[in-house]
Amino acid sequence: MQFGRSTILARELCQRGFRNEVVSPVFQGIAVQELSYRVRFRQNLRQILMINALAPVDRKSGD
Repeated sequence: MQFGRSTILARELCQRGFRNEVVSPVFQGIAVQELSYRVRFRQNLRQILMINALAPVDRKSGD
């Protein structure tokens, strides 16, 4: 994902003299988006696993 790269970019902009108050909110926005994406992914994964657990599995046909 872009998150790692954006963090490096934010650090670079600060080093080049941009004030952190200017740089930070922009990249915080990106971080928050990525975090919500991860949370959504985990929730979806949990649902899939739950459905899988509830679904009847015919183990004999898998052999």
